[in-house]
Amino acid sequence: MSDRSLAHPAHPEPEDRGKDLEHVGEIAVRAMLPTARLRPCAACGGRLQGRDLHPVAEDNLTFFAEQLLCGECARNHGVL
Repeated sequence: MSDRSLAHPAHPEPEDRGKDLEHVGEIAVRAMLPTARLRPCAACGGRLQGRDLHPVAEDNLTFFAEQLLCGECARNHGVL
């Protein structure tokens, strides 16, 4: 006789874990690069390599000068 309420599945279903799933691309970037080398985007908070970020000019009214934005945020905020 076994009590299923006490048994834990060896591999729980991803849907049962809630909202903590990540995109495969985010996991791959973290696995390949140390987090110390990744810098956050000032707008979205995404972590990217420094060469993939664009500095904000001094005439921008949304962000401070020299803050770094990813390509998508830079285009959306008129930096590129």
